[in-house]
Amino acid sequence: MLENNMQYNLHWSTTATDINLAIEIDNLGWAGFGISPNGGMTGSDLVIVWVDGDGGHVTDRWATTEGLPTEDTSRGGAEDWTLVAASENATTMVVELSRKLDTG
Repeated sequence: MLENNMQYNLHWSTTATDINLAIEIDNLGWAGFGISPNGGMTGSDLVIVWVDGDGGHVTDRWATTEGLPTEDTSRGGAEDWTLVAASENATTMVVELSRKLDTG
């Protein structure tokens, strides 16, 4: 859900084994993106990304409820998302990510 009429662009490509994402959003701080089996948040595989003075960061998460999703590593899972690139200017954050299509 985007707040305050924020705009975003999502670009993706796949190979036989991977999905590659580029997310450009009119927001600074952080953003989340999820893959849902049913269109809702519960049961979604999510990634949270942010850019700060130390560069870009990513955490792999899983939503069990309509609240803050838990980190996959806290549930015995793995960090499946790889941060390829991250940047921001005065108004926009751009992140590029990749992960395997089948994370087991």
